Amino acid sequence: MSNKIQLGVLSVEQEAYFPFGKQIFFYEDMLRAYPDAPFEVFFFSPLDWKEHQPTVKGYQFKMGQWQVVTTEIPRLLYDRAFSKDAAEKLKLEQCRAGLLRAKHHFLNPLALVELLNHKVDFHQFLQKQGIPTIAAYEFANLPDQSVFATLATTRIYLKPTFGSKGEGIFVLEKTQNQYFIFDHLGKKTTYTNYAAFWQQVTQLIDHPSRYFVQAEAKLVRYQDAPFDVRVIVQNRRGIYQITGLGARIGQRHSMTSNLNSGGAALPLHELGAFFQTAYGTDAATQQKQMEQLCLQCSQRIAAQYGEFLEIGFDILCTRDQGPIIIEGNAKPSRWIFNVISDYLIAKGASGQQYTALRQASVRVPMEYTAYLLERLQH
Repeated sequence: MSNKIQLGVLSVEQEAYFPFGKQIFFYEDMLRAYPDAPFEVFFFSPLDWKEHQPTVKGYQFKMGQWQVVTTEIPRLLYDRAFSKDAAEKLKLEQCRAGLLRAKHHFLNPLALVELLNHKVDFHQFLQKQGIPTIAAYEFANLPDQSVFATLATTRIYLKPTFGSKGEGIFVLEKTQNQYFIFDHLGKKTTYTNYAAFWQQVTQLIDHPSRYFVQAEAKLVRYQDAPFDVRVIVQNRRGIYQITGLGARIGQRHSMTSNLNSGGAALPLHELGAFFQTAYGTDAATQQKQMEQLCLQCSQRIAAQYGEFLEIGFDILCTRDQGPIIIEGNAKPSRWIFNVISDYLIAKGASGQQYTALRQASVRVPMEYTAYLLERLQH
């Protein structure tokens, strides 16, 4: 097989860390992890794409430097493009749709990406497949006068349908005589009148169709902080495997555990005493259940949407259902492995296991591309 360009990576250019922001560290590690790859990789911004124009300006990383290249868009594509506003989001969507029409193949199928991005659709998929989760409801379809009764709860999460990093999340709470709204930083506003409370809720969101609601999961917070578990599933030559996982711990009294929002990360075994006290089980049992859940979900997704490269699942540990899937990410970061490794080193322990997990995870997209190219040749 020749070493011609056969994988294209979609990535939006950034001013800092030329040319693609902090993702260049991931890209450079990805290339170094597979130095004997039987193909070359081309990186380009979807914002530079033009329909019916087969070539585009982009970059290759060679001899330790990023070099400008203009070439044809490869048939196989790895989408790592994130938009910063609505205009960029529209342009990225147009590019992806145009590339799909031109018969390019995405390592994560676009239909799967759309499923994972639309939170309500993904939760409905999980429910239909009998996979433990929390039911999600379109905000626009809820009757305002009975929202708490409809969800049969006194505490409700209001989230953007296409949100990320915990931004735009609110918690709605009802007691016997009062109503509360909490923002993602924990700031509380109190109301004694339901009409005033609901008016404020509707003013907080830009459009009802862009939000959904869920009842609060029955879980125990870790040291007054939210936590979840990120599990990365990747395709190793046609077999879905768990690359690694770790607990993400949010700031005390916050709503989210996202690392970009100030969260920390721990190896799951460090929560052993907590799991035993709060859930009556050990960390190893919890981990096994999470892994089985994510692999089961991956198989169900592949059966309906086709073979895919990777998904980062976010898992909640609940008291009534055990581990449940709360979200799936089609462009998972591997940064959690670095954070856990640094944490262990700071404790005087070895972080080698998690350093190795990250190295393995960044190599998989290259391995998967080689696997697909082999299949295309036969």
